[in-house]
Amino acid sequence: MTLQGLYDAWDMLPSDDERLEYLVALGGQLAPMTAEDKTTENAVLGCAANVWIAPNYAGDKLDFAFASDAKIVSGLLFILSLVFNGKTRAEALEVDADAVFKRLGLDDILTSNRIVGVASAVEKIKNSL
Repeated sequence: MTLQGLYDAWDMLPSDDERLEYLVALGGQLAPMTAEDKTTENAVLGCAANVWIAPNYAGDKLDFAFASDAKIVSGLLFILSLVFNGKTRAEALEVDADAVFKRLGLDDILTSNRIVGVASAVEKIKNSL
């Protein structure tokens, strides 16, 4: 899936409840993270749920592994995978993840704790570059 594909599918959903269901379904598409990557170093602080982001590199392209024990958070991490994976470090530093989440209207359907958690996850990604 591409970010544009996500936008297209998202825009066809008529209600916030259906968008939250879709977010949960997206989380199910995250590639499993190895137990070795679920370390304290890869843990994201500031999230109510357990979240891990493990930086990996395929040549000069980013390939982060993401995991959470919360279904909605897993969906948010799937979106972050679309935003950051496949980019170079320089491209990733220029990414405006807030704009992506604003485009999806997630501020309107997520709790403030989830919004803070997403910001913490983006900060973790950018600090690892």
